[in-house]
Amino acid sequence: MQSSLAIKHFRGLDNVKLDGLSHVNVISGKNNVGKTALLEAVFLYSGAYNPALAMTLNANRGLGQVRVEFGSTARDTPWDSLFHHFDSQQTIEIIGIDEARDSRSLRLSVVRDHVEMSGLRKSVRETYEASADVPWASVSVKVLKLEVQHGKRTSQKYFLILDARGMRSEPTPPTAPYQGYFLGSRTAWDSAGDADRYGRLLRRGDDTAVLDVLKIVEPKLKALSVIVEGGVPMLHGDVGMPNVHFVPLPILGEGFTRLASIAIYIASARGGALMVDEIENGLHHSILLPVWKAIGKLSRELGVQVFATTHSFECIAAAHGASLAADGYGFSLYRLEHQPGGVQAVTYDKDSLEASLKMGLEIR
Repeated sequence: MQSSLAIKHFRGLDNVKLDGLSHVNVISGKNNVGKTALLEAVFLYSGAYNPALAMTLNANRGLGQVRVEFGSTARDTPWDSLFHHFDSQQTIEIIGIDEARDSRSLRLSVVRDHVEMSGLRKSVRETYEASADVPWASVSVKVLKLEVQHGKRTSQKYFLILDARGMRSEPTPPTAPYQGYFLGSRTAWDSAGDADRYGRLLRRGDDTAVLDVLKIVEPKLKALSVIVEGGVPMLHGDVGMPNVHFVPLPILGEGFTRLASIAIYIASARGGALMVDEIENGLHHSILLPVWKAIGKLSRELGVQVFATTHSFECIAAAHGASLAADGYGFSLYRLEHQPGGVQAVTYDKDSLEASLKMGLEIR
């Protein structure tokens, strides 16, 4: 579990640091202050060695189509939006320190160095020499470099290469040190993905926790099952309806499917991290306290660190109340604010948050 994170030159965040991270971490702040970007930075960090995750983030933002332009006049890159103020001359840096005080840093930069680029061009040229229909003279290469360093050890480099053949990573990135998932605020429900993840939980015997969380919204829920219809697997629930044994989860409402995804991701990310954008979406304020109690309990039992954004005062109050009722306070609130030196994170500990809630101060 990370105890602190520092983020530099990423999207709208030029230099933001989060200290005192807990099992459950909520990020608040006004629109366009960088809450989603902060979650994206944590997601990149959890992926460790995989530069292709940068394109996953853009796809989540609706920037899934990469327009490839080659030639001496094509200067833009498809990852410019990752850099602060779109300035790809900078280097994005994400530095984390875990509970054992071990550090890991990620640095993302666009390759422009002639020597480094020449070496990559040579490796790409060997591929093209076997292809008569793609003359090498017409090829230009755009490269994003990811450099990973653990403590004082020698750094490792991985490259995301975009050329006329498409996009690929070189060398093949190893498995990340822990599993990380990102659940967007407006991402359509991934029915097949949730069904697949829940099927794996069933095989491991970790499905009971998911069922317990969903009973907060629907107490009549007796069981979940993966049913394939038209070749598409989908989660169904048994809620005791007289004429049908199992019903598709979307029939039970948006909040139900949203909570199902959150619970399945936490159970699937044992020892890892989950990032949830606008976590309160689809959830009525009256169930936020038991939902946060369940999220907190499940995350502690499985060693999952949760990062979530919200615009809701009730959501923050519920997360605080749930942590007060737990065995050990494990909640941190960070409010992102525009300040003269750029966006900064204001940290609320247990006492300052309790006082702010009682006084009705703006913490969203």
